Amino acid sequence: MPADGSNELRSIARRAMLEQGLEPDFTAAAVEQLRSIGQAAMESGPQLRDLRTLLWCSIDKSSK
Repeated sequence: MPADGSNELRSIARRAMLEQGLEPDFTAAAVEQLRSIGQAAMESGPQLRDLRTLLWCSIDKSSK
């Protein structure tokens, strides 16, 4: 296990998602859609944040 404990955190996150009825893995249909994307989005602005470095994040309909 890495010294930072990321494998343990991944395991805990996966278990929590399953316990809450969430699907922690992409469906085959979602993976197929991703394959059809030709390039990265070009939008930018102060209201957008790049969250790709986070281990776990959620996108919801909140207007916060």
